[in-house]
Amino acid sequence: MPNVRVTTNQGIEDIAAAEVTRLLTEAGITVSQAHEQPEGLQGVVVVDLVIDLPADSSGPDGETALCNRVWEALSRARSIYHVVVHIGEVEWKGQTLDELATEIAALPFGRMKHSGSFRASCSRIGEHPFHSPDVEVAVGTALQNRYGTAVDLEHYDVNVRVDIIGSRCLCGYQLTGKKGLDRRYRWQYHPRVTLRTTVAYAMLQIAGFEDKPGDLHDPFCGSGTILLEAAALVAGPGAADDTARALRIAGSDLSARAVEGCVSNLEAAGLSGQITVNQMDARSLSDHLPAAGLDYIITNPPYGIRMGREAELGTLYRRFLEEAAVVLWPGGVLALLVGKRRGRFNKILQSTQGFRLEHVRIIEIGGVYPGLFVLRRT
Repeated sequence: MPNVRVTTNQGIEDIAAAEVTRLLTEAGITVSQAHEQPEGLQGVVVVDLVIDLPADSSGPDGETALCNRVWEALSRARSIYHVVVHIGEVEWKGQTLDELATEIAALPFGRMKHSGSFRASCSRIGEHPFHSPDVEVAVGTALQNRYGTAVDLEHYDVNVRVDIIGSRCLCGYQLTGKKGLDRRYRWQYHPRVTLRTTVAYAMLQIAGFEDKPGDLHDPFCGSGTILLEAAALVAGPGAADDTARALRIAGSDLSARAVEGCVSNLEAAGLSGQITVNQMDARSLSDHLPAAGLDYIITNPPYGIRMGREAELGTLYRRFLEEAAVVLWPGGVLALLVGKRRGRFNKILQSTQGFRLEHVRIIEIGGVYPGLFVLRRT
Protein backbone atom coordinates (compact mmCIF):
# COMPACT_ATOMS: atom_id res chain seq x y z
CA MET A 1 0.00 0.00 0.00
CA PRO A 2 1.56 3.35 -1.02
CA ASN A 3 1.84 6.05 1.58
CA VAL A 4 2.77 9.70 1.83
CA ARG A 5 4.80 11.30 4.61
CA VAL A 6 4.39 14.99 5.39
CA THR A 7 6.14 17.24 7.91
CA THR A 8 4.62 19.98 10.02
CA ASN A 9 5.07 21.65 13.42
CA GLN A 10 4.95 19.53 16.54
CA GLY A 11 1.57 20.13 18.13
CA ILE A 12 -0.48 20.62 14.95
CA GLU A 13 -0.18 17.12 13.48
CA ASP A 14 -3.97 16.69 13.76
CA ILE A 15 -4.53 19.83 11.68
CA ALA A 16 -2.09 18.58 9.03
CA ALA A 17 -3.66 15.10 8.98
CA ALA A 18 -7.14 16.55 8.49
CA GLU A 19 -6.05 18.92 5.72
CA VAL A 20 -3.99 16.32 3.85
CA THR A 21 -6.82 13.78 4.07
CA ARG A 22 -9.32 16.33 2.78
CA LEU A 23 -7.16 17.45 -0.14
CA LEU A 24 -6.35 13.89 -1.21
CA THR A 25 -10.01 12.89 -0.97
CA GLU A 26 -11.09 15.89 -3.03
CA ALA A 27 -8.58 14.77 -5.68
CA GLY A 28 -10.18 11.33 -5.84
CA ILE A 29 -7.49 9.53 -3.81
CA THR A 30 -8.84 7.34 -1.04
CA VAL A 31 -7.08 7.59 2.33
CA SER A 32 -7.29 4.41 4.38
CA GLN A 33 -5.66 5.86 7.50
CA ALA A 34 -3.63 8.83 8.71
CA HIS A 35 -1.01 8.28 11.42
CA GLU A 36 -0.05 11.29 13.56
CA GLN A 37 3.44 11.13 15.09
CA PRO A 38 4.06 7.58 13.81
CA GLU A 39 6.39 5.73 16.19
CA GLY A 40 6.75 8.92 18.20
CA LEU A 41 8.03 11.05 15.31
CA GLN A 42 6.94 14.55 16.26
CA GLY A 43 5.88 16.86 13.47
CA VAL A 44 5.28 13.93 11.09
CA VAL A 45 2.08 12.51 9.58
CA VAL A 46 1.98 9.35 7.45
CA VAL A 47 -1.06 8.82 5.22
CA ASP A 48 -1.85 5.38 3.77
CA LEU A 49 -3.39 5.56 0.30
CA VAL A 50 -5.73 3.35 -1.70
CA ILE A 51 -4.93 4.22 -5.30
CA ASP A 52 -5.07 2.47 -8.68
CA LEU A 53 -1.64 2.32 -10.33
CA PRO A 54 -0.25 0.65 -13.46
CA ALA A 55 0.59 -3.04 -13.15
CA ASP A 56 4.30 -2.22 -12.73
CA SER A 57 3.80 0.39 -10.01
CA SER A 58 7.52 0.42 -9.22
CA GLY A 59 8.38 1.42 -12.77
CA PRO A 60 8.82 5.01 -13.91
CA ASP A 61 5.25 5.28 -15.23
CA GLY A 62 3.69 4.00 -12.03
CA GLU A 63 5.85 6.13 -9.78
CA THR A 64 5.35 9.22 -11.92
CA ALA A 65 1.58 8.72 -11.94
CA LEU A 66 1.54 8.37 -8.15
CA CYS A 67 3.77 11.40 -7.57
CA ASN A 68 1.80 13.54 -10.02
CA ARG A 69 -1.55 12.72 -8.42
CA VAL A 70 -0.27 13.32 -4.90
CA TRP A 71 1.40 16.60 -5.86
CA GLU A 72 -1.69 17.83 -7.67
CA ALA A 73 -3.65 17.24 -4.47
CA LEU A 74 -1.18 18.53 -1.87
CA SER A 75 0.61 21.38 -3.62
CA ARG A 76 -1.87 23.85 -2.11
CA ALA A 77 -1.70 22.49 1.45
CA ARG A 78 -1.18 25.19 4.07
CA SER A 79 -0.39 23.19 7.23
CA ILE A 80 2.70 21.29 6.04
CA TYR A 81 6.27 21.86 4.95
CA HIS A 82 7.31 18.85 2.86
CA VAL A 83 5.68 15.93 1.04
CA VAL A 84 7.49 12.63 0.52
CA VAL A 85 6.09 9.65 -1.42
CA HIS A 86 7.42 6.50 0.25
CA ILE A 87 9.30 4.02 -1.98
CA GLY A 88 10.96 1.60 0.42
CA GLU A 89 12.92 1.06 3.60
CA VAL A 90 16.26 -0.48 4.53
CA GLU A 91 17.81 -1.15 7.91
CA TRP A 92 21.11 0.16 9.18
CA LYS A 93 22.79 -2.69 11.07
CA GLY A 94 26.16 -1.09 11.59
CA GLN A 95 27.34 -1.57 8.02
CA THR A 96 29.54 1.08 6.46
CA LEU A 97 27.93 4.12 4.95
CA ASP A 98 28.90 2.99 1.43
CA GLU A 99 27.25 -0.39 2.04
CA LEU A 100 24.13 1.31 3.37
CA ALA A 101 24.01 3.64 0.36
CA THR A 102 24.30 0.66 -2.00
CA GLU A 103 21.29 -0.98 -0.31
CA ILE A 104 19.30 2.24 -0.60
CA ALA A 105 20.18 2.60 -4.28
CA ALA A 106 18.92 -0.96 -4.85
CA LEU A 107 15.36 0.11 -3.95
CA PRO A 108 13.00 0.48 -6.95
CA PHE A 109 13.59 4.14 -7.83
CA GLY A 110 11.98 3.77 -11.23
CA ARG A 111 11.77 7.50 -11.95
CA MET A 112 15.56 7.68 -11.95
CA LYS A 113 15.66 5.72 -15.22
CA HIS A 114 14.28 8.59 -17.28
CA SER A 115 15.24 11.63 -15.22
CA GLY A 116 17.79 14.10 -16.46
CA SER A 117 19.07 15.05 -13.01
CA PHE A 118 18.53 14.39 -9.31
CA ARG A 119 19.65 15.30 -5.82
CA ALA A 120 19.71 13.29 -2.60
CA SER A 121 18.63 14.87 0.69
CA CYS A 122 18.74 13.41 4.17
CA SER A 123 17.46 14.02 7.70
CA ARG A 124 18.48 12.00 10.76
CA ILE A 125 17.17 11.30 14.24
CA GLY A 126 19.40 9.34 16.62
CA GLU A 127 23.08 8.57 17.04
CA HIS A 128 25.04 7.48 13.96
CA PRO A 129 28.73 7.43 13.00
CA PHE A 130 27.92 9.67 10.02
CA HIS A 131 26.19 12.98 9.34
CA SER A 132 23.36 13.91 6.98
CA PRO A 133 25.65 15.51 4.35
CA ASP A 134 27.73 12.30 4.35
CA VAL A 135 24.60 10.28 3.61
CA GLU A 136 23.61 12.63 0.81
CA VAL A 137 26.99 12.25 -0.89
CA ALA A 138 27.08 8.46 -0.46
CA VAL A 139 23.51 7.88 -1.64
CA GLY A 140 23.95 10.32 -4.52
CA THR A 141 27.07 8.49 -5.66
CA ALA A 142 25.40 5.07 -5.40
CA LEU A 143 22.34 6.20 -7.35
CA GLN A 144 24.51 7.82 -10.01
CA ASN A 145 26.54 4.64 -10.37
CA ARG A 146 23.37 2.59 -10.81
CA TYR A 147 21.37 4.84 -13.14
CA GLY A 148 23.96 7.18 -14.67
CA THR A 149 21.75 10.17 -13.85
CA ALA A 150 23.53 13.48 -13.30
CA VAL A 151 23.58 15.11 -9.89
CA ASP A 152 22.28 18.68 -9.80
CA LEU A 153 21.75 20.21 -6.36
CA GLU A 154 19.80 23.23 -7.62
CA HIS A 155 17.90 22.38 -10.81
CA TYR A 156 17.02 18.72 -10.31
CA ASP A 157 14.19 16.66 -11.79
CA VAL A 158 13.95 14.23 -8.87
CA ASN A 159 14.72 14.69 -5.18
CA VAL A 160 15.47 11.36 -3.47
CA ARG A 161 14.76 11.75 0.25
CA VAL A 162 16.31 9.52 2.95
CA ASP A 163 15.05 9.88 6.53
CA ILE A 164 17.16 7.90 8.98
CA ILE A 165 15.39 7.31 12.28
CA GLY A 166 17.48 5.15 14.55
CA SER A 167 18.18 2.04 12.50
CA ARG A 168 15.39 2.65 9.98
CA CYS A 169 16.09 4.33 6.65
CA LEU A 170 12.87 5.56 5.05
CA CYS A 171 13.35 6.35 1.37
CA GLY A 172 11.18 8.08 -1.19
CA TYR A 173 10.67 11.05 -3.49
CA GLN A 174 10.39 14.51 -1.96
CA LEU A 175 7.87 16.40 -4.07
CA THR A 176 8.38 19.79 -2.43
CA GLY A 177 11.28 22.10 -3.10
CA LYS A 178 14.06 22.80 -0.63
CA LYS A 179 12.12 25.66 0.96
CA GLY A 180 8.83 23.84 1.50
CA LEU A 181 5.17 24.77 1.04
CA ASP A 182 5.27 27.29 3.88
CA ARG A 183 7.28 29.74 1.73
CA ARG A 184 4.23 30.94 -0.16
CA TYR A 185 4.51 34.73 0.14
CA ARG A 186 6.84 37.31 -1.38
CA TRP A 187 7.92 38.84 1.90
CA GLN A 188 9.00 42.47 1.72
CA TYR A 189 9.26 42.67 5.51
CA HIS A 190 10.34 39.46 7.23
CA PRO A 191 11.87 39.87 10.71
CA ARG A 192 13.50 36.88 12.36
CA VAL A 193 10.53 36.28 14.67
CA THR A 194 7.93 36.16 11.89
CA LEU A 195 5.16 33.67 12.69
CA ARG A 196 5.27 30.50 10.60
CA THR A 197 2.50 30.32 7.99
CA THR A 198 1.71 26.74 9.02
CA VAL A 199 1.07 27.84 12.61
CA ALA A 200 -1.04 30.81 11.53
CA TYR A 201 -3.19 28.48 9.44
CA ALA A 202 -3.54 26.07 12.37
CA MET A 203 -4.56 28.90 14.71
CA LEU A 204 -7.33 29.93 12.32
CA GLN A 205 -8.51 26.34 11.98
CA ILE A 206 -8.55 25.65 15.71
CA ALA A 207 -10.37 28.92 16.35
CA GLY A 208 -13.06 27.85 13.85
CA PHE A 209 -12.48 30.69 11.40
CA GLU A 210 -12.65 28.64 8.20
CA ASP A 211 -15.81 26.78 9.21
CA LYS A 212 -17.52 29.96 10.42
CA PRO A 213 -15.82 33.06 8.95
CA GLY A 214 -16.31 36.39 10.66
CA ASP A 215 -14.80 39.81 11.26
CA LEU A 216 -11.21 39.36 12.46
CA HIS A 217 -8.59 41.61 13.99
CA ASP A 218 -4.93 40.87 14.80
CA PRO A 219 -3.69 43.53 17.27
CA PHE A 220 -0.08 42.25 17.22
CA CYS A 221 0.04 41.78 13.46
CA GLY A 222 3.83 42.05 12.99
CA SER A 223 4.59 41.05 9.41
CA GLY A 224 0.96 40.07 8.78
CA THR A 225 1.09 36.27 8.61
CA ILE A 226 -2.28 35.73 10.29
CA LEU A 227 -3.92 38.37 8.10
CA LEU A 228 -2.50 36.78 4.94
CA GLU A 229 -3.68 33.32 5.94
CA ALA A 230 -7.14 34.56 6.92
CA ALA A 231 -7.52 36.32 3.57
CA ALA A 232 -6.44 33.15 1.77
CA LEU A 233 -9.06 31.09 3.60
CA VAL A 234 -11.98 33.37 2.80
CA ALA A 235 -10.87 33.69 -0.83
CA GLY A 236 -9.88 30.04 -1.33
CA PRO A 237 -11.58 27.34 -3.44
CA GLY A 238 -15.22 26.97 -2.46
CA ALA A 239 -15.41 30.30 -0.63
CA ALA A 240 -18.36 32.46 -1.55
CA ASP A 241 -17.36 35.78 -3.11
CA ASP A 242 -20.04 37.68 -1.22
CA THR A 243 -18.80 36.22 2.07
CA ALA A 244 -15.22 37.28 1.36
CA ARG A 245 -16.32 40.81 0.44
CA ALA A 246 -18.54 41.17 3.52
CA LEU A 247 -15.87 40.18 6.04
CA ARG A 248 -13.61 42.72 7.67
CA ILE A 249 -10.07 41.50 8.21
CA ALA A 250 -7.80 44.05 9.84
CA GLY A 251 -4.64 44.33 11.89
CA SER A 252 -2.71 46.71 14.07
CA ASP A 253 0.59 46.95 15.88
CA LEU A 254 2.24 49.31 18.32
CA SER A 255 5.36 49.45 16.13
CA ALA A 256 5.21 51.87 13.23
CA ARG A 257 7.89 49.81 11.47
CA ALA A 258 5.75 46.67 11.77
CA VAL A 259 2.70 48.48 10.39
CA GLU A 260 4.71 49.74 7.42
CA GLY A 261 6.21 46.30 6.82
CA CYS A 262 2.87 44.54 7.13
CA VAL A 263 1.31 46.88 4.59
CA SER A 264 4.16 46.18 2.15
CA ASN A 265 3.61 42.42 2.57
CA LEU A 266 -0.11 42.79 1.92
CA GLU A 267 0.61 44.85 -1.19
CA ALA A 268 3.01 42.17 -2.46
CA ALA A 269 0.24 39.60 -1.98
CA GLY A 270 -2.23 41.67 -3.99
CA LEU A 271 -4.31 42.57 -0.94
CA SER A 272 -3.74 46.32 -0.93
CA GLY A 273 -6.97 48.06 0.08
CA GLN A 274 -8.66 44.81 1.16
CA ILE A 275 -7.08 44.61 4.62
CA THR A 276 -6.55 47.67 6.79
CA VAL A 277 -3.58 47.97 9.14
CA ASN A 278 -3.12 50.79 11.65
CA GLN A 279 -0.75 51.73 14.42
CA MET A 280 -2.53 50.92 17.67
CA ASP A 281 -1.84 49.85 21.25
CA ALA A 282 -3.45 46.49 22.06
CA ARG A 283 -3.96 47.77 25.60
CA SER A 284 -6.43 50.37 24.35
CA LEU A 285 -8.35 48.57 21.59
CA SER A 286 -11.69 49.95 22.76
CA ASP A 287 -10.48 53.48 22.00
CA HIS A 288 -10.29 52.57 18.33
CA LEU A 289 -12.70 49.66 17.73
CA PRO A 290 -16.47 49.49 18.37
CA ALA A 291 -17.73 47.50 21.34
CA ALA A 292 -18.87 43.95 20.53
CA GLY A 293 -17.85 44.45 16.92
CA LEU A 294 -15.53 41.49 16.30
CA ASP A 295 -16.06 37.77 15.81
CA TYR A 296 -12.37 36.86 16.16
CA ILE A 297 -9.17 38.17 17.63
CA ILE A 298 -6.37 35.86 16.53
CA THR A 299 -2.88 37.01 17.36
CA ASN A 300 0.69 36.32 18.42
CA PRO A 301 1.66 38.72 21.24
CA PRO A 302 5.31 39.18 22.30
CA TYR A 303 6.56 36.23 24.35
CA GLY A 304 8.36 38.58 26.72
CA ILE A 305 11.89 37.85 25.48
CA ARG A 306 12.43 41.52 24.65
CA MET A 307 9.75 43.00 26.92
CA GLY A 308 11.98 43.70 29.92
CA ARG A 309 10.56 42.97 33.35
CA GLU A 310 8.07 40.12 33.77
CA ALA A 311 5.67 42.50 35.52
CA GLU A 312 5.37 44.45 32.27
CA LEU A 313 4.37 41.30 30.40
CA GLY A 314 1.77 40.50 33.05
CA THR A 315 0.31 43.99 32.75
CA LEU A 316 0.20 43.61 28.97
CA TYR A 317 -1.73 40.34 29.20
CA ARG A 318 -4.22 41.72 31.74
CA ARG A 319 -4.92 44.93 29.86
CA PHE A 320 -5.16 43.11 26.53
CA LEU A 321 -7.68 40.58 27.89
CA GLU A 322 -9.80 43.37 29.36
CA GLU A 323 -9.82 45.25 26.06
CA ALA A 324 -10.49 42.10 24.01
CA ALA A 325 -13.54 41.40 26.17
CA VAL A 326 -14.94 44.81 25.19
CA VAL A 327 -14.46 44.60 21.41
CA LEU A 328 -15.48 40.94 20.95
CA TRP A 329 -19.16 40.17 20.75
CA PRO A 330 -20.54 37.54 23.21
CA GLY A 331 -19.59 34.19 21.70
CA GLY A 332 -16.59 35.65 19.89
CA VAL A 333 -13.23 33.89 19.95
CA LEU A 334 -9.83 35.05 21.14
CA ALA A 335 -6.93 32.80 20.08
CA LEU A 336 -3.40 33.74 21.07
CA LEU A 337 0.04 32.26 21.56
CA VAL A 338 1.59 32.57 25.03
CA GLY A 339 5.28 31.95 25.71
CA LYS A 340 6.91 30.06 28.55
CA ARG A 341 5.13 32.14 31.23
CA ARG A 342 1.90 30.19 30.66
CA GLY A 343 1.35 29.76 34.40
CA ARG A 344 1.30 33.51 34.89
CA PHE A 345 -1.11 33.92 31.97
CA ASN A 346 -3.42 31.27 33.45
CA LYS A 347 -3.59 33.16 36.73
CA ILE A 348 -4.37 36.40 34.93
CA LEU A 349 -7.04 34.64 32.86
CA GLN A 350 -8.70 33.20 35.97
CA SER A 351 -8.90 36.64 37.56
CA THR A 352 -10.23 38.34 34.40
CA GLN A 353 -13.95 38.43 33.72
CA GLY A 354 -15.44 37.71 30.33
CA PHE A 355 -13.71 34.61 28.92
CA ARG A 356 -14.08 30.84 29.08
CA LEU A 357 -11.06 28.68 28.22
CA GLU A 358 -12.06 26.28 25.45
CA HIS A 359 -8.77 24.84 24.23
CA VAL A 360 -5.05 24.88 24.93
CA ARG A 361 -2.13 23.05 23.32
CA ILE A 362 1.64 23.38 23.01
CA ILE A 363 3.14 24.07 19.58
CA GLU A 364 6.79 23.94 18.60
CA ILE A 365 7.99 26.94 16.61
CA GLY A 366 11.69 27.01 15.81
CA GLY A 367 12.71 25.41 19.10
CA VAL A 368 10.31 27.55 21.17
CA TYR A 369 7.18 25.99 22.70
CA PRO A 370 4.39 28.53 23.18
CA GLY A 371 0.91 27.57 24.27
CA LEU A 372 -2.04 28.21 21.98
CA PHE A 373 -4.99 29.39 24.09
CA VAL A 374 -8.48 29.57 22.58
CA LEU A 375 -10.92 31.62 24.67
CA ARG A 376 -14.64 32.19 24.20
CA ARG A 377 -16.21 35.55 25.09
CA THR A 378 -18.94 34.80 27.64
